Amino acid sequence: MSTPEPITGVMSAVQPPPDKMIEVFINGKSVQVPNRANLVEACRLAGEYVPTMCYHPRLQPIGKCGLCCVMVEGSAEPVLGCSAKVTPGMRIATETPECKLRAALAMNRLVQKVRFRTPENFSHAPELARVMEHTIANAYDDTSNALQQDMTKCIECGRCVRMCKDIQGLGIWKLTDGAVVPVSTSSGLPLADTLCVSCGQCSSVCPSGALMEKTHLEQVNAALKSGKVVVASMAPSVRVAIGEEFGMAPGSISTGKAVMGLKRAGFHFVFDTNFTADLTIMEEGTEFATRLKTGKGPFPMFSTCCPCWINLMEKSYPELIPYMSTCKSPQGMMGALVKTFFAKKLGKRPQDIYHVSIMPCTAKKDEARRPDMMRDGYKDVDYVMTTRECAKFLKMRGINTFDLELPFDAPMGLGTGAGAIFGASGGVMEAVLRTAADKVAGCTQLITPQMQQCRGFEGVKTADIQVASHPLRVGVVNGIANIKRFLAEVERVGFDKCGYHFVEIMGCPGGCIGGGGQPKSMDPDVLKKRSAAIYEVDEKATIRRSHENPTITELYDRFLGDPNGEMAHHLLHTHYHPQVVKAKEVAAAPTIGGAGAAEANTVVVLYATVGGQTEAIARSIYNDLKSSKIDAKLWPMDGCMPADLVNIKTAIFLTCTFGDGERPPQATQVWDWLAGQGSGALKGLSYAVFGCGSRKYGRFCQAAKDFDFKLEGLGATRIIEVGLGDETADDGHQTAFEPWAAHLYEELGVEPPKAALVPHYRIALGFQASVPVPPPAKTMYATLTETALATPETYGRPIRYMEFDLADTGYEYNVGDALGIFPSNLGPNIDNFLHWYGLNGAAVVSVVPVDEAAPLPIPPTISVKHLFERYLDIYSRPRKLFFRQLSNFAANPKEKANLANLASKEGAEALADYLKDGPSYVDVLADFPSAHPTLDFLIEMIPLIKVRLYSVASSPKLVGHKCQLVIAIPTEVTRSRGKVTGGGLATSWLPTLKVGEQVPVMVHEGSLRPPTESTAPMLLCGLGTGLAPMRALLQDRLKDKSENKEVGFTLCYQACRYNDRDFILQAEMTKFKQAGVLHKHIGAFSHQDPKRFETVDLLMKEHPEDVWAVLKHPNAHYFYCGPAAFNIPAKLEAAITEAVSVAGGLTKENAVAFVEKMKAEQRWRIEAF
Repeated sequence: MSTPEPITGVMSAVQPPPDKMIEVFINGKSVQVPNRANLVEACRLAGEYVPTMCYHPRLQPIGKCGLCCVMVEGSAEPVLGCSAKVTPGMRIATETPECKLRAALAMNRLVQKVRFRTPENFSHAPELARVMEHTIANAYDDTSNALQQDMTKCIECGRCVRMCKDIQGLGIWKLTDGAVVPVSTSSGLPLADTLCVSCGQCSSVCPSGALMEKTHLEQVNAALKSGKVVVASMAPSVRVAIGEEFGMAPGSISTGKAVMGLKRAGFHFVFDTNFTADLTIMEEGTEFATRLKTGKGPFPMFSTCCPCWINLMEKSYPELIPYMSTCKSPQGMMGALVKTFFAKKLGKRPQDIYHVSIMPCTAKKDEARRPDMMRDGYKDVDYVMTTRECAKFLKMRGINTFDLELPFDAPMGLGTGAGAIFGASGGVMEAVLRTAADKVAGCTQLITPQMQQCRGFEGVKTADIQVASHPLRVGVVNGIANIKRFLAEVERVGFDKCGYHFVEIMGCPGGCIGGGGQPKSMDPDVLKKRSAAIYEVDEKATIRRSHENPTITELYDRFLGDPNGEMAHHLLHTHYHPQVVKAKEVAAAPTIGGAGAAEANTVVVLYATVGGQTEAIARSIYNDLKSSKIDAKLWPMDGCMPADLVNIKTAIFLTCTFGDGERPPQATQVWDWLAGQGSGALKGLSYAVFGCGSRKYGRFCQAAKDFDFKLEGLGATRIIEVGLGDETADDGHQTAFEPWAAHLYEELGVEPPKAALVPHYRIALGFQASVPVPPPAKTMYATLTETALATPETYGRPIRYMEFDLADTGYEYNVGDALGIFPSNLGPNIDNFLHWYGLNGAAVVSVVPVDEAAPLPIPPTISVKHLFERYLDIYSRPRKLFFRQLSNFAANPKEKANLANLASKEGAEALADYLKDGPSYVDVLADFPSAHPTLDFLIEMIPLIKVRLYSVASSPKLVGHKCQLVIAIPTEVTRSRGKVTGGGLATSWLPTLKVGEQVPVMVHEGSLRPPTESTAPMLLCGLGTGLAPMRALLQDRLKDKSENKEVGFTLCYQACRYNDRDFILQAEMTKFKQAGVLHKHIGAFSHQDPKRFETVDLLMKEHPEDVWAVLKHPNAHYFYCGPAAFNIPAKLEAAITEAVSVAGGLTKENAVAFVEKMKAEQRWRIEAF
């Protein structure tokens, strides 16, 4: 017999042992850790806690949740512990303020996601609550017999998706970009209509309860109160795992304790499924011997103990039905005997007995519903409880400790060691071979070396053995992905040529000890420990071969007759039938290529945005690629699995820059994952980066530059140089984007897209707009509770104070965050435009993507007026691309030529002259009336309205769910050639709002967080409305003071133009001083004295002692909020450095080092706009 070729891609259920141990230092303590460990694993080995949520020891780390932040010596900022690997001598700290702050922010994001999906949080907004209740129906799915889904609890950790795809090779689940249902089936169909095999591995790693076994606890409780005989039966692997739920160590054997617990809970009899495992060996062994004796097979014969394997076979491999053993599983056999043999012994009718099976497996719930598990209208197994459910049930019944022990009940309470090892992969095969070796070959050796080849955690094991005169090849496979690989290889070779006679198959990694219903565990060695306990049960057993079980012999003698006889076949055997499901397309889910195979030849476009402009550019690239028949995917950076990048060939990264050269929060999880990778991690990736920024900021497009540098350092190949879009350029970001994109498409071999000749969207007429009108994507309606001028009415540059109630939004904010407000065009202006353009504002339409274009963030149905009022920024300054696109629609040759000229290189001067008086898109359409694009084209040619961010001016510790802002209204700004006055889009709209109106808002994570210690001194610097976060910090201190906490010295510089006009909030500043939370308040008035342009940096230089009075303290913090223009942040840094040198007596070099130390310790916080 030839040796089978090894099957590639096979995965082991446990990690291989380390090559060697290395020394690292964790919180100052020397620790020996495996050389391949990540930092989370190393810290846990050292007994140091690191919070995690997306991380799981059995899954590939993806760095999605951002909780596991640790500091590594030599690193300027925390790194993600799950993604970074240890190196010899590495020094790791887990308890630093920076780590805890990062973890707190990450946890806040996770909690916000769950709160957002809870209709109860909108109880004060009944219309919105009703919409939530309607849409959230898709978050629930209980169509499966085994699993239930409640995605309102989902925290988007991605564990279920990775387990199903990467470990089990099924790909049933996928992450969506939906806010209400963040995870769905890949087909979008209910779980029961997919190729899910009910293995439950997704539920075993779900940390939030969004996926869990379908519970039957209420039914079991009702059964115990019914007055009927209630019987429990317990599977082999339950006894080595259930103790974990009661504080026992993994691998603890709690057989008698579990029996006692069930008896105390009210069960009348508790039987051992080991007993029917022995019975399975007798039946399966006899069936196999008959196939061998006749020589007809068919071979290989496949074991049938595992119900998720049966589901897989019937759904995806129905051609294997003739090869399957006809034996029921031990659960199936126990059910049949309880309702026949045992019922007869008790003198009871089958319907007078409730049988509850306690199993490690969620798929056993499926098995219990099979038609052959029912007879004469009653079920053999009434209910199945998983190990987790059983523990929960016992605790519900007041049993919280495992102490006393009882044996199983007769007549089905005696099992052998062979029955016990059914719980581990290879156990069924070894049990069969033990009996075959003794009965057929007369071998006296209990366990031969060939039998031991069945043990272990390898995904596929093969053994060639000799039983009497029969040379046999047996196989042992565990894990669905390995099963699919094994079957693919057998099919390739041919069933008649593969040489296998008998194959044991278990769907869960490691077998039943790793079942989807077992206790959840973060112990990377939990399967090894449970397996060791299973074999310990076997070693301690008095009887270790199934055929030597005297109660089995007695059962055959008194009830069943011969093995495989008429009675045995009637009760203990079954038939299999194809299961037809709707989601047949999932059958093609890749497994042989491994994780990420589907993305290998895909161009992935990843983006991180704040206001939406970067997203729009990313969407345009994606649409161009799809139009050119390129397989492309569009990923928001906070909605993807960063680890998938290792399997991707081409990726395009687009990011804006936020604040003082910072990466936008949406980029955090991808960046943190990249930061934890080693050199060469992305050597198979080709990439391009484009950044959106403004040259008025000192660190222009720094986030894009950071990504470009990091990707190159990880071995990725740059396709073209990084593109840097400048919103202050003549044509905004498009000035740099258009030539960059043309170069990119040339390198990718993509035909340059035509200028909107074919729309990516079409307009479909609707019947009724969405009611109530939903807020724009990622926003919720807040109520305006206060609006007033903070400056004199006569002042020409007014500042407005506004307060919003966030109670019904589901959003929470912290000091330092920004409130995003989604503005609207003014209704009368839109009415005028629609009337002139010939559009019916009351008409209801749907915007439908064409040819897989990326959907626009617009409601499913919307009135034309609402579309222009809320979503299309039609009164903004037009981009050059619009003129090029519009030229395709001009019917007048002169207008067509003029538009083409304005869009050309040669017409740059003419375009600049045309744009001097500030025309809008409306004006361009009016200037060229023969160019009249239909609505299908306009929605793509005109940019979408973007959210506007305003620094929060309040502390939730003091004002609760109210959110307060101070907003400058630049009334001197006009739009559309002066026809639209009062400021920009948002600032001309906000003053028109009345108290009580609903405003779409979102909370954007900021960086100006208060010090962790209330005693930390603060140097505050707010320019103009940059005073807002300084007010929030002072409110925070006011709350601390009211709670009798000691507060540190605070100095606040407030810069504005005039002492008597825009020196706002002075009454509050006086109260802060009176309360003892503001110790010194200095105003800088740039326009008060025409002879002196007074600025904060000037005052710092004139009085350096004021600065040093704060910063001389070791925990002092510096906060700045204000413009980035005119290099103000750098000027202030120079002034502070000089003050430290002059007043602090430091050399210039040491003063620079002093400031750099503050930055490294996260005590230098800047928010520049």
